[in-house]
Amino acid sequence: MPYLLIILFLLNAEIAFGRDTNNSKHYKTLIQSLDSIRADSGISATALLIVSPDKVLVSETLGKLSHDSNVNFSEENYIRIGSISKLFTGLSALALENESAFKLDKPISTYLDTLPLQNKWSPKHQVTTANLLEHTAGLGDMTRKEFSFNDPVSIEKAFLVDPSSRDLRWPPGYHSVYSNSGAGIAAFVIEKVSQKPFELFTEESVFKKMGLRSATYQLSPEVKENLIAGFNTDGKTPIPYWHTLYRAFGGINIKVKEMSTVLKMLLNKGKVDGKVVFSEEIIHRLETPQTSLAAQSGLEYGYGLGLYHFNVEAFSFIGHGGDADGYLSYLAYSRDLGVGYFLLINAFNHQAQNQMRNKIESTLIEGARGKPLPTHYTLSKSRIDELVGKYQNTTSRFARSQSQSLVLHAENGLLYTVYNSRKRQLIPVNEYHFRRQGEPVATIAIVKSGSNTVLQGDIGNFLKTD
Repeated sequence: MPYLLIILFLLNAEIAFGRDTNNSKHYKTLIQSLDSIRADSGISATALLIVSPDKVLVSETLGKLSHDSNVNFSEENYIRIGSISKLFTGLSALALENESAFKLDKPISTYLDTLPLQNKWSPKHQVTTANLLEHTAGLGDMTRKEFSFNDPVSIEKAFLVDPSSRDLRWPPGYHSVYSNSGAGIAAFVIEKVSQKPFELFTEESVFKKMGLRSATYQLSPEVKENLIAGFNTDGKTPIPYWHTLYRAFGGINIKVKEMSTVLKMLLNKGKVDGKVVFSEEIIHRLETPQTSLAAQSGLEYGYGLGLYHFNVEAFSFIGHGGDADGYLSYLAYSRDLGVGYFLLINAFNHQAQNQMRNKIESTLIEGARGKPLPTHYTLSKSRIDELVGKYQNTTSRFARSQSQSLVLHAENGLLYTVYNSRKRQLIPVNEYHFRRQGEPVATIAIVKSGSNTVLQGDIGNFLKTD
C-alpha cells in the first residue's frame, strides 16, 4: 500500500473509532459513576451494555431486583424496553415487505376494509404504513384514557377505547409528530396482510431470525417470575405491569443480555455474528426518514421507521428511548465511533437517566475525533430575505400543548433563530438544509409546501407567518 494511502487509512480509522474501545479502565470508572447516580437517586437496579461490532465490551447489572430484595439484578432477568419496541415494529413491516407484495408506501386502505382513523384530507392525501411508523400520518398522540387503559386486548378492541384520538390533525406526509397510535395501526396492517397475530409474525420474522430467544410481548409465567420490579420517580413506589394499549408501541419484555445482539445487528447493518439477518437496505430504511416534508427534500436526519438520529458534539448517533411505566431505557449506536450502548433503570426518573446518558456518551466520545464538519454554504441575499421572519408552531403532540413561535433573522449575512429566548446560529449546508454550530450533519430543513414556507427539525414543525 502506498505511503499516502496508509496515512489516509490510519486517519480514517482514528475518525471512525477515535480511541481504543476496549479500554477497561475507562469503563470501570464509568460503571462506578453510574452506580453512584443509581444509589443517590434511590434506584434499585441499573443495566449497562456497551458493544462494538464484534464483541460485548461491557455487560453490567447493578443493584438488586427491588429495594426489598436481596437478589442481585442479573443479565438473565427480564426487563421492559418500552418504546424501543418500535424498532421491532419497523423491522416487522420491512420483513413483511421483503416477504410479500405488501408495500410500505401504499395507502393502508389497500390492505384494510375499514380504516381505524378519520382522514378529512383523503383521497388527495392518504395514510401509508411508512407514515404511521415515521409519525407523519397526521396523528396526535394517545389520550390520557388510552394511556391509562391497562387490560391486554386485541388491536381491534384497543381501537374502541377512544376512537376520536385518531382523527387526523394535519395532512399525512407533512410533519413528523410522535404518536404511539401509529405503531398500533401499523401492527393492525401487518396482521391483516400476514394473516397472523402481530406478535406471532414479529416472533417468527424478527425475534427468531435475530436469535432473540427471550423476547416476547406476553407476561408469561417465566417473565413474571424473572421480571425486575418497576418504580415511580422516587424509586420506591411500585408501578404495576403496564399492558400497553398497543403492544407494538412499547410492549416487549426481554432478557438484558439479548439487547447486546440487537446493538451488534444494528452496528453491523443487519448482520449477527457474521450472518446476514436483514439486508443493509432494510437497516438503512429502518434508520432513514422518507415521508416528512424535510425528508422529501433530502434531509436524512430525523425519525425513520423506528429509530431516530441525534448528535453528541461532532458525532452522529442513531437510537430510541423507552418508557414502560416503572422502567426507562435507552438504546443508541454510532457508526462514527464503532460502538453502541443500552441503558436501563427500573424507575421513572428522567433526571437520573439523563445524568447516566451524559456520562456514557461523554466516555464514548472522549479522545475521539469526529468527521469533518460540512462546509458553510453561502446563501444569496434574496434567499436569506425569503427565509427571515416569524414562524409559528403548526403541530403538537398533545391536544392541549401551547402554541409557540420562532423568529429567524439575519445579522451580517448570518442566520439566527430565537426560540424560547435562546439565540442560536443556523448554518446553511445547502439551499434548504441547515445545521447548528458543531453539528456533523444538517438537522433542520426549511422548504416550500405550496405557497407556505415550513421549518422542520428537532424543535418541531413551524410555518412562516410573515
